[in-house]
Amino acid sequence: MDVITKSHIYGETRCWIYSVEWQKRGLPHAHILIWLKDKIHPTEIDSVISAEIPNPDQDPGLFEIITKNMIHGPCGPLNPNSPCMKDRKCTKKYPREFIQERYFTADNAEERAANPPNTTLTAFFLLCQQDAFARTLLYPEVPKYYTWNTSRKVFCKRKQGAAVPGGDVRASDALGRVYTVHPNNDECYYLRLLLHTVRGPTSFTDLKTSLRNLWGSMSTAWSA
Repeated sequence: MDVITKSHIYGETRCWIYSVEWQKRGLPHAHILIWLKDKIHPTEIDSVISAEIPNPDQDPGLFEIITKNMIHGPCGPLNPNSPCMKDRKCTKKYPREFIQERYFTADNAEERAANPPNTTLTAFFLLCQQDAFARTLLYPEVPKYYTWNTSRKVFCKRKQGAAVPGGDVRASDALGRVYTVHPNNDECYYLRLLLHTVRGPTSFTDLKTSLRNLWGSMSTAWSA
């Protein structure tokens, strides 16, 4: 943190916060959020963020650290016994196609808006449309009875756990957590409140429907 906050490698800092985490696949790492006195503009991002391999002659120590610890593989035909391999394929989908840059145009922005990605929330809506038991649940209660299939983007009934009387589902001790939202982000904040209150919603429209009225926003639906 001293390199960032005292040496000012990104510029003078106003404040900062960080959280250290321990995960299965590696040693402790930190999520760091900093506020700069002078904001960085999108055109300047490449000057402060990069994924380049350091020059081994100029910085041999950093070169060794990055090439040893921060590069995936080798896997595939070069190392079929790598832990990431399953059915002769890399489960992390390497090697990946190199992408020089990502950008939005008027055309692909419209396409992305018209075809938004499936999320756990939209999958919950679909589950409630198809599953009578799911319609009795609040969104945070779903992980207790269903598991998330990452590749298919759907919830599946648990196969292990205690049988639920009168249903064909099983219950576990799993807990669900919904992301916290600051009240200033009012629509997302009230969406979160509704997800903790409304059982079995089938869509965003359903969430905004109260007393047989469709309200114009999540906040007005909550107030109703």
